[in-house]
Amino acid sequence: TFTLNTTRDFEETNGAGNFIISDSVDLNWQHFWSERIRTNLNFRYAENNFDQDTTGREDELLSFGASVVYEFKDWIEIGAGYDYDERESNDNRFDYEKNVVNIFASIAF
Repeated sequence: TFTLNTTRDFEETNGAGNFIISDSVDLNWQHFWSERIRTNLNFRYAENNFDQDTTGREDELLSFGASVVYEFKDWIEIGAGYDYDERESNDNRFDYEKNVVNIFASIAF
């Protein structure tokens, strides 16, 4: 299953400007290889503009990730994944990169 979303949203600021105008594109792919095994791939690109910020701050955000999930029962699943996040700003103090590898379990009652 492919899912494509585009969004324009207004967010609270962290002190710069009055508010943040965020435009984003999200693409997700979920594939069931069998009744119990599925993979998920996701990609996101966003641009944040800080309204009435005196520095004219603009950020570009990029993230992507992948995971594999095994469903033992309808109510128990385990999985592993990788996520990458990056922000590039015209104010270098706010640039960052993040890599996360995770292992997870979910039990639902």
